[in-house]
Amino acid sequence: MISKKYKRGFFTALILVFCAINNSYAQKEPVNKQQEKEKKKMMSEEEAEKKMQEAQYAKQTKEVQKKMKKSKKEAERNMRKKRKPFYQRWFDKKRKTGRSRGGK
Repeated sequence: MISKKYKRGFFTALILVFCAINNSYAQKEPVNKQQEKEKKKMMSEEEAEKKMQEAQYAKQTKEVQKKMKKSKKEAERNMRKKRKPFYQRWFDKKRKTGRSRGGK
């Protein structure tokens, strides 16, 4: 007599074999050549745009490059709604709110 433990293991292995066979004979989706061409075209356009940005960045002076980098980081931080670190906030120039600070 075969124990329940071995029967369960046998049936589990049998199911895994059938799943593997079923997946190997599954039909592949037909490849649309037009979509592939469009995808390659989009990739080349993105690469060209990236090269143009790098060329524009290389034209700038070192000070301007630093300012651009700082502005980019600040824009990314604003997009994520993340505050500046406390030590930067201490020394930032304060914006005027338009209210009078003095009292009557």
